[in-house]
Amino acid sequence: MFGDPATTLAAVDRLVHHASIFEMNVESYRRREAIERKRGSGRPASYVRPANIAAD
Repeated sequence: MFGDPATTLAAVDRLVHHASIFEMNVESYRRREAIERKRGSGRPASYVRPANIAAD
């Protein structure tokens, strides 16, 4: 996005200067979802219908 590290640092510094930063000690929803996707846990079998199954 920016051409050099100095420009990037300046942009981030301006964004963070007046910002309030909250550090939350909770589980990340996105991380949990990514782990579940890697494991392959999809919809339960009750959602499977013949129309949803690809024909070979």
